[in-house]
Amino acid sequence: MSIKDRIKNAFNRSSAPVAVEEKGYLAECGIGYSDAPFSFADYLGSAGQGDLRALEACRLYRQCTPFFQSVSMRAEAFSSLPIRVYDKKTKTFLENHPILDLLNKPNPQDSRTSFLKAYSSFYDITGEAFFMVTGDKGSEPLEIYVAKPQQVTIEASTDPFNLGAAGSYWWQSTYFAEQYYLDRANELGGSYRYWNREATREFAQVKDFNPMASVNCLRGLPKAAPLWLQIQQFILADTNNKSVLSRGARPSVAWVSKLDEPLTDEQFQRWKDQVQSYEGAINAGRQVLVDNVEPKIISTTNKDMEFANNRKVVRDDIFSAYGIPLSAISSESMTMDNLKVSGLLFYENAVLPMADNLLDELTRLLMPRYKASEDLCLAYNPIDIPALKARSIGEAVELQKVAILTDNELRARVGYEELSEGGDSVYKPSGVVPVESDAFTSDNLPSPDNAEKARSLDNFRSHCKTIVRPDGSRAFSDTEVELMARDFGLS
Repeated sequence: MSIKDRIKNAFNRSSAPVAVEEKGYLAECGIGYSDAPFSFADYLGSAGQGDLRALEACRLYRQCTPFFQSVSMRAEAFSSLPIRVYDKKTKTFLENHPILDLLNKPNPQDSRTSFLKAYSSFYDITGEAFFMVTGDKGSEPLEIYVAKPQQVTIEASTDPFNLGAAGSYWWQSTYFAEQYYLDRANELGGSYRYWNREATREFAQVKDFNPMASVNCLRGLPKAAPLWLQIQQFILADTNNKSVLSRGARPSVAWVSKLDEPLTDEQFQRWKDQVQSYEGAINAGRQVLVDNVEPKIISTTNKDMEFANNRKVVRDDIFSAYGIPLSAISSESMTMDNLKVSGLLFYENAVLPMADNLLDELTRLLMPRYKASEDLCLAYNPIDIPALKARSIGEAVELQKVAILTDNELRARVGYEELSEGGDSVYKPSGVVPVESDAFTSDNLPSPDNAEKARSLDNFRSHCKTIVRPDGSRAFSDTEVELMARDFGLS
């Protein structure tokens, strides 16, 4: 398609509103808007159908380092999670399932990692993600693609029974354009789905909570939305500093003459040559020796310090919004003690809550297309994550101390197979006895069987008969031996 045709389609297509007309709902969504959030090339690349809010978010993502770093850290961690299929009925993980094969090779262009990173990144940047799934109705999905949110236009439903939901989605990429309509005649997985006219491709939206959602705003809200102005200030601070450095508007040192009379051309040239001979990185730190002049240091102004402090505040706010512990990225907050727990906090606060939500949405979209999948869902096992396994082992050690679980239950908590023998017993220390009991009295000794009791009595009698006095007579008579045996509970 030529540029001329793109421009023509952008302003003449009646089946989907052009992006310029969508400015009105940006304020309603609670998102700041700049007059030039994207280039004209971006506008042409989306054929006029791009969402301006998503384009603005992507622009800020590319230019704001902490915003980029927060999204990238979460995406890298999410894409590396060992995703498995969990059976909620039997409470076990399945070793194999076709949906895992689909995620391992989602489409010819993407790998498992790139697909999951795109899913997580778009969700974090724009507050939403879109999928196009190939495969006829009633069949298992063949391929799944992540659609860029800035290339998707949502048309609100005009059905009075479906107000507040999308009536159709228009996906306009550089080389592909298609509209997906709500199929009210067929329900799958407890909800209606969006299909193209041939019912060969399905389209779905995953979005984060947006308190300003309405019939005119069906988009998600990014976590960084409350920081939009601060992020733009962060970018402006970098732009200001770059401009100062590139133009050299403020020198670091000015040499001021102490003479009352103006310098002659010869004096000026001599001093200039002396100063220039000390310029350059190789001469850094050397003392400059000139006569009749004094150095005047031009230090950082309070305004410059405000820029620096603002950048730090914005950085910390962005990391906090995405649940990333400062000890993991800031040298000021980094100590040996908090480094040990920063990895655990990163997964607990930044990765796993997001992963639970994103995997639930993938389950809702894909799992109903597989047979006998009502009790199955996509999940992860915490013991498969190295950062969390140490915590699982520590919990198992504490539970073992109180002796309330079997060995097999403890082994399951740390990811080990069950023992075939002796693993279903609970072991307690032998010295543990009921309260108000004495372990050393005869009533708390185990009762021997009759044969063992008889052997003990015979041994006791024989031993007593061997005890003699100095004159050689027995120390205990038979009667005394029987009385002692009875006292000891042997007869």
